[in-house]
Amino acid sequence: MGIGITPEQRELAAAVRGLLAREVPPEAVRKLLDAPPGAGGGPAHWDGLAAQGLLGVHLPEEYGGGGGGLLDLAVVLEEAARAAL
Repeated sequence: MGIGITPEQRELAAAVRGLLAREVPPEAVRKLLDAPPGAGGGPAHWDGLAAQGLLGVHLPEEYGGGGGGLLDLAVVLEEAARAAL
């Protein structure tokens, strides 16, 4: 059974895909994967993802989130997985 997503969610997916392609090139992902565990804090792109509201897209706006739902989060996570974050 497939999950039907809206045109807005398709636009969200395209926007996230483009952002990640620009902000997190494959060589940056490779560098993170090759780093030893616990080596120096979070990835440099994390703050940019937070600034775009992608880390809280599913949270209510009253708590600082994007006001989306679980399916919106799934769209963002699918694109993050595609970029191998």
